[in-house]
Amino acid sequence: MRYRWLLWRTQLGFHGTLLSLLVGGIAALGWLSGWTALYGLALATALLYGGWLYRRWFRLKRALARPFPARWRALLERIPLYAGLGEEERARFETLVLLFLAEHRFEGVDGIEPTDEQRLLVAAGGAALLLGRPYWSLPRTPTILFYPGPFDEQFQVRSRAPLLGQVYGQGPVLLSLPAVESEWFQRDGQNVVLHELAHLLDLDGQEADGVPRHLERTSIGRWRALLAEVRQRVREGRSPLRPYAATHPAECFAVSVEAFFEIPHSLAAAHPEWYAALAAYFNVDPRQWLGSESEPDPIWNM
Repeated sequence: MRYRWLLWRTQLGFHGTLLSLLVGGIAALGWLSGWTALYGLALATALLYGGWLYRRWFRLKRALARPFPARWRALLERIPLYAGLGEEERARFETLVLLFLAEHRFEGVDGIEPTDEQRLLVAAGGAALLLGRPYWSLPRTPTILFYPGPFDEQFQVRSRAPLLGQVYGQGPVLLSLPAVESEWFQRDGQNVVLHELAHLLDLDGQEADGVPRHLERTSIGRWRALLAEVRQRVREGRSPLRPYAATHPAECFAVSVEAFFEIPHSLAAAHPEWYAALAAYFNVDPRQWLGSESEPDPIWNM
């Protein structure tokens, strides 16, 4: 079945192992200590945790078993990245979309009622980031919150407000709905969905430093050096990344992820080593799906 390996990743892979360790550990402690009450605790843990795990597994299985709606596929066809995928890659992308939708709640402020299409455009970001690493998962941020426009640090919507998105560790992902609805369809290296979801990969507790989770320890030193080099090139105006990438290592990583999935040829031309590091990390090379003819000048922020 197309979704079995994804269910293993999200359910049995982590929670099943944790449940086994908890129940086995409590039962072993009961046997060693002679405290029979611990056997009851082990049973209660198995019933409560196992029941929650089964309900979640069943909900995701039901969501992933549904046919992918034709109107959703028509919307995804307008996204250059999806349009360039092969048949097997499209099937994986769509499965990841369904999984993302099943695992997240979508809410709006100021009277916004999220539509299926708006939810889909956010889920497409999660699918893109995990396309080459389907056994990974994004950190648990169950709520996606839509704002009717850009907002400020006090979460007030204003036409000239500086924020199109914001993300918090263990909290909601905040997104400006107009940006979500427009940025997937123009290949300019700016995509608020990819940017904020990339921050999720980077968050460690409450902090982000530009070094994402799952990165091999032996690669961290070189990764930091590349980040510093890229930020300096951005400051000098010798990069296709927008100037915001120079403000912080975490922003450099997030802005780079936007460019990686939208203007890969320009990014690779300007920063070949950095592009290779990103391609190895995500286990994909978007250049095979996206042509170079629609990309801006590689040195467009001079």
